[in-house]
Amino acid sequence: NTRDWAVYDSVGNAGIGLRRPSQVKVADGMLQITAHGLTSGGIGMTSAQTYGLYEFRARSYITKGSWSNILLWPAGGYAAYSKSGEMDIAEGSNYYGTNTFLHDGANGSWIALHHVGGYAQWHTWTFEWLPNSLTLWIDGKQVYRSPAYVAQRYHEPMGLCIQLDIMAPPDGPSASTVNSFDVDWVKVYK
Repeated sequence: NTRDWAVYDSVGNAGIGLRRPSQVKVADGMLQITAHGLTSGGIGMTSAQTYGLYEFRARSYITKGSWSNILLWPAGGYAAYSKSGEMDIAEGSNYYGTNTFLHDGANGSWIALHHVGGYAQWHTWTFEWLPNSLTLWIDGKQVYRSPAYVAQRYHEPMGLCIQLDIMAPPDGPSASTVNSFDVDWVKVYK
């Protein structure tokens, strides 16, 4: 729904590669993002909110040089990052597995959680963002709950983003590398 989601048409993360609408489609009832060499894609919600519950069912096929990511990004973009940070709910690559990163933009610190398991299969992620807690469930099992001081760093509006990014050389993909990221559904609650 293009009223709720904007498709990226820009340079890639950290200026690496390109994000193009041609790499994003809805087929077989799901969102499909594909990276061919240095060209990938992504979408971001057109609205933002402070706090909420986010659920999604996703899988990714990462062979080399890309990583999939579903994250909360500040409504003001890079200009707001130092105040807001970002919350990477499910960030995965074949090199590092799947992780959750809580980036505090004000001082550059972050908390990383590594999730063991194969993420080429479907998994359901649930992330609850409240003023005094951040809680993550994978397939219904709670895997993290933050202390209040961590959650209190995040109090600015953010929007959900779904993207497939490219790694910098020498870890980046070859021209013939194909990676994909599928999202079956997303639910956002206030």
